[in-house]
Amino acid sequence: MEMDHDDAKEFLKSRLGDYLCRYHGLRNPNMNFRCVNRSAHKRGDANPSMHYYADKQKCICFACGAAYDIFSLIQEDYNLPGFNEAFKKACELYNIEVKRNVKKDTAYKEAVKKKMAEKTAATGGPNCGYVSSTTSKKIPDQLAYYRRCVLARKGSDRALAYLHGRGLSDEILDRFLIGYDPAWHHPYTRNRNTERIIIPNSRTGYLARTIDDALALGKYDHKKMKVGEQNLFNLQAIQPDRTIIVVEGEIDAMSVEQLGFPCLGLGSTSQYAKLAGYCNEHPERVRGSLFMVALDNDMAGTNMAKKLSDALTSRFVRCVRYPKISGSYKDPNERLQREPAKMQRDIEAAYKTCEDIRKNHVPEYVLSRVKQA
Repeated sequence: MEMDHDDAKEFLKSRLGDYLCRYHGLRNPNMNFRCVNRSAHKRGDANPSMHYYADKQKCICFACGAAYDIFSLIQEDYNLPGFNEAFKKACELYNIEVKRNVKKDTAYKEAVKKKMAEKTAATGGPNCGYVSSTTSKKIPDQLAYYRRCVLARKGSDRALAYLHGRGLSDEILDRFLIGYDPAWHHPYTRNRNTERIIIPNSRTGYLARTIDDALALGKYDHKKMKVGEQNLFNLQAIQPDRTIIVVEGEIDAMSVEQLGFPCLGLGSTSQYAKLAGYCNEHPERVRGSLFMVALDNDMAGTNMAKKLSDALTSRFVRCVRYPKISGSYKDPNERLQREPAKMQRDIEAAYKTCEDIRKNHVPEYVLSRVKQA
């Protein structure tokens, strides 16, 4: 089909989900898949960490931070030198002939409109069973489901043993409506039933996490699976004139909250931009506040902590980076399970330092300037 250059570019960008299904063997772009940037993963990304975001028309790895649109992905797949070559290859794959001076008559406009509309019906490619993320976000209010899962959690010795083993109290579990589904299945995939902990992060979205980490899962089933619109976890922690601790996972955030400190969970490192955007949209909520960034104690957490602090300070939101909240462990929850008393003391000392910085209106600080407890 003949298309104008700009129209062809926009159309091809919308075909990333289809490309992943056709040329990367993906049956469902709603699921995580192995990162294309394999060199950044010691084990070849054995636990898939790349995800396709239809709204951004990109696939992003929440472990190494790599991001690809359809052109950069084709460039990587075919070892092409630049964008122009990748664009030509994309046109070849999708049978598009670019004409820079195509007459913009009614027939042409209708043809382009029809072509663009096809992405709704065929975003995932033939027979892939894919439901677009836009559709998946429009799920109904899940509050009734959350309440049923809370009752199931209270009546399940197995669920309680798992959650108490993670160091979480009944009080914190009730506060965040943490539930249990003994036969959970993803509403948009064909994964088999598994027993999972249900962690809400909005009225229409939640995280379903397996209880058994050693469970052999299917090819398109994962230990952590998200349904619906994903929000930052515990947004209520963001209040004016206070220090807010920022961690990666939802369970990490509950671990810090249990020790008595306001804590926000990103959900994943890839959502750091969502926090920066929230601060930009709600300046009244972050007035006089300071963010204490304490992501996971690994390379991905370190890299994303820097990106988050840069994004916040560029919006004139003060922050400090303090990865030592996890001590020698990977994340706050792992440390809570092993040395809760020492973790409490360390956070108290660091939090007091951050409060002094915030109250005295000290300019931007980084870890090297913050006195360690």
